[in-house]
Amino acid sequence: MYQPYTGAQGRYDERELMALHRSLPPQLAAERGFDPRGLDWRDYLEEVHCPAVTRRLRDAMGARGAAAGRGRAAPRALPPADDVAAVFDLDGTVVAADMVESFLWARLGSSSLPGHAAELLDLARAVPRYLRAERTDRAAFVRAFLRRYQGADAAALRDLVRDTLADALLRRVLPEAVRRAREHRAAGHRTVLVTGSLDLLVEPLRPLFDDIVACRMESRGGVLSGRLVAPPVVGEARAAWLREYAREHGLPLRRSYAYADSYSDRPFLASVGRPCAVNPDLRLYRYAARRHWPVVRWGAHAGSRWEALTETVRAGDASTATRSYA
Repeated sequence: MYQPYTGAQGRYDERELMALHRSLPPQLAAERGFDPRGLDWRDYLEEVHCPAVTRRLRDAMGARGAAAGRGRAAPRALPPADDVAAVFDLDGTVVAADMVESFLWARLGSSSLPGHAAELLDLARAVPRYLRAERTDRAAFVRAFLRRYQGADAAALRDLVRDTLADALLRRVLPEAVRRAREHRAAGHRTVLVTGSLDLLVEPLRPLFDDIVACRMESRGGVLSGRLVAPPVVGEARAAWLREYAREHGLPLRRSYAYADSYSDRPFLASVGRPCAVNPDLRLYRYAARRHWPVVRWGAHAGSRWEALTETVRAGDASTATRSYA
């Protein structure tokens, strides 16, 4: 949405605006003028400008989302069955976070305060490389990014997740996703979480799911090598994995459910008889609308990114033990 803003550089001045303002009769200028010097720019940008930029898309998403599937949403009452799968993507679907944010939790939760700025700078420098990899090959991006955990002590990282990062992760969980997963389990469905994230980082979510399929990294002498044991289950590979998983467990996909937010997950969603686009990006929204898939918006009450990061830093700095995962 904001890519045109972040990708452009410009210089603005108010000379013509002020000339127009001064051309008004004094009384009208005082009552309805537009002298920008009196604006609270933070309030204007946050409360007026940015909401106006996104209003048309939000209105269209709401209207089209109601029309998609003749107004269908993910059904509340789930039919009981013991041979049905409910498969959830992680980032943007179950949690309002991504791999970059999770990595920051890990680093900021285990580093000393003076090291935080250096870590952020190093990550910022690597962003262009990661973006190129993601545009070319999602699996290549996952492998490249997860190499940042190379040299981590696996046991220390596991302890860090249990003692500190679990709180940050749970702050970013979407309440509607939790509710939906519990509804599936109550109906006897097999709940599965599939993600390109590192398995150690998603352990706090295990109580919600019967199976978690995540990236596992080689460990040599208890130290993570940076190499994955198997290719990440992302993109086109996710649909192939789901077909094999369903075959092994005797689960008819035509009766199963899938939840995801990204256009790259469209083959995965199309593999089941009951797909649902959760907080979809624009391309997935259009794709889902053409196929009359349910489209839902989750996450209104999830914690903010800054709340999670602040809590992680506070917990890491408050720890009396000298602990670092790398």
